[in-house]
Amino acid sequence: MDSRAGITFARLEPHAGHVGSMGRAPSLSRRIGRHVAEGAVVPLEPGRAADSLPDDLTLVRELPFLTLPEQLLLGRLQTRTHGRMLAALTDREGGPWVALALACHAQRLPGDRAGNVTECRKRLRSMSATALEQGIDALVRWVCSTDQVLQAQASADAEVFLEQCRKPFLSHQRERVHAVVRKAYRWQLVESGMLHRNFVGSLAALATREQQARVWRALGPPTVTSR
Repeated sequence: MDSRAGITFARLEPHAGHVGSMGRAPSLSRRIGRHVAEGAVVPLEPGRAADSLPDDLTLVRELPFLTLPEQLLLGRLQTRTHGRMLAALTDREGGPWVALALACHAQRLPGDRAGNVTECRKRLRSMSATALEQGIDALVRWVCSTDQVLQAQASADAEVFLEQCRKPFLSHQRERVHAVVRKAYRWQLVESGMLHRNFVGSLAALATREQQARVWRALGPPTVTSR
């Protein structure tokens, strides 16, 4: 039973026909791919940088067979991609609900970012019912298109990490690295914002029950227990 709306939802899987018809996913993919490629040839230094994502976002602790330096390396790689992805997603946020989700995600990062959430919620409260409905439509499209990009980028980054470790991994360990990076990227850039109490509270207060159900169907079952 899904505690967000009191009902169980099946995962709504994005597919090329649904997303491509809107012309959004390809441009987003190219933009993110370009940002990541620009830094792909720069060696990642070992250790934890001051701006590294926290472990509860990178999920590196779910890979206990990695050494601590390897976990830190994977965290650095995720941090680099996260910054580029977040910039690209913010550039084409797609509406007020998406803006709120990204602002709520930012609250999980170091620093005081409460102001952005306050402004987003204020904007939503001032909108008409029609504008709020259009925003829900944009949010559902955003979730589907972002999912496609995240899955592709996670696969690429997992391979980069495995190559940089310069040691053999067992096949099940390689599969596990891929699975955790996919899980982490969806948690970071989709779920951590939409499952934040400020987003959930705003959606419950301002959206109809039908709109809420559409949002949670698009999000699907959480990959990570909300933290």
